[in-house]
Amino acid sequence: MLLFVFSSLPPLGKSHVHTQDFDVYSEEYHRPSPLLVPVPVPAQCLVEFMKEQLQVVEYSLLLKKSGAPRQDDGQCAVCLNRIGESQEVRELGNCCHVFHKECIDIWMDQGQGTCPLCRSKLSPADQGEELKC
Repeated sequence: MLLFVFSSLPPLGKSHVHTQDFDVYSEEYHRPSPLLVPVPVPAQCLVEFMKEQLQVVEYSLLLKKSGAPRQDDGQCAVCLNRIGESQEVRELGNCCHVFHKECIDIWMDQGQGTCPLCRSKLSPADQGEELKC
């Protein structure tokens, strides 16, 4: 029985690892773990998340909150139409620019993640960061 065990072992001084086997093992070893590979998030999920972060308010309430004088010439830079006092708007978190709700929603639906005017990010990077507006 011992003879059978010793006959299956490789001779001393010779490696029992073949170079081809090592190459295959080496490739598998350097492959990242599936747990570390980023999982793609559908763009629509990100858009909906951004819309939830940017509150919708009536333009007249936004003017009162900011203490700004009444502006008859408030203009949406996306559609270039006047923003009426009773219309719903979204105020962006980083730059405080204001747009019609429908206009900025279409802008975000097209995959845009920055302000149409100044190209700053649509909302603050940190959730704990306060809005500048």
